[in-house]
Amino acid sequence: MKKAPYILFIGITLIVISIILIGTNYHYAKTKLNETLFYTLQKCVDKDLAGRMLPIPASSSGFTANRKVKTAEITTYNEATQQTKTDTIVFRDSIDQNIYKNLTKQYVLAQLNPIRPDTLLKLFKQELKERHGVDMAAGITYWDGKQAHYSGNDSATYAQPSYCVRIDSLDVYYQLWVEARANCGIGTVMRFGSPMGYTTFIALAAGLLTTGLALFLQRKKKKEKSLKEEIKTNLAAGTVTIAKNSYSLPPLEIRLLDLFLNHPYRILNKEEIKRQIWESESVTDNTLYVHITKIKNLLQPHSYTITNIRNCGYRFENVS
Repeated sequence: MKKAPYILFIGITLIVISIILIGTNYHYAKTKLNETLFYTLQKCVDKDLAGRMLPIPASSSGFTANRKVKTAEITTYNEATQQTKTDTIVFRDSIDQNIYKNLTKQYVLAQLNPIRPDTLLKLFKQELKERHGVDMAAGITYWDGKQAHYSGNDSATYAQPSYCVRIDSLDVYYQLWVEARANCGIGTVMRFGSPMGYTTFIALAAGLLTTGLALFLQRKKKKEKSLKEEIKTNLAAGTVTIAKNSYSLPPLEIRLLDLFLNHPYRILNKEEIKRQIWESESVTDNTLYVHITKIKNLLQPHSYTITNIRNCGYRFENVS
């Protein structure tokens, strides 16, 4: 019983540490999920671009692998005015020529075969499910330079999604962008956390169990202390005091009562009782019953009793 405060301290410490670690792991998981959504969206945009390019022959002449470019010229033809226009674009940073090709394709396709949000959403959700085993509510927004286009077959809200990732620079003029919104519960988020997160939950469970055990032991100790203050025995004087009322009782029955007071609310086996009180002396169950009945008659007016548990033994109880 004296160990209860130490057990309680260990339990509370485990709970506090576990809560801190769970919070840290949850923050890590949210960051990891956000990164996963962004790179998944980027991959799906590239897949979608390749699919929309199929009907349009792409020329790769003049490009060198891994070459960086700082400026580029874009030539466009206006059918209405029948005029050709050439723009020189200066990129903020030097970019790979393959990236430049994709930016150019997106710009051209925006006029001929633009991104369809529903198609991109299908790719996005499929990629999440196949690569990460995640199925979450999501939505896609595509800005074509003039207006937004939304995917219309999903339950994700446009106003306040749990996660929102955007690719701003889809084309060479930085006019097009695409955005993915997603909603998911804490269970899905924690799948992206550290594997140590499961150990943390085990530590939390251990902390809760330890704390519960400590509280139980303290409560038991308190009840035992209260009981010993309520019922006092004096073997030398041959008296028992219950709620300030004194009674005379034979030494054997005082020892028997002391045995129950030292193990309150616990079932004591008949053989165990005989061994503790009579030691090697042979005692029948009927003799034991007679002595216990005398003690019961003394206790019952004060809301205490000793109950016979069939085929098990006897137990001291508070019946109030």
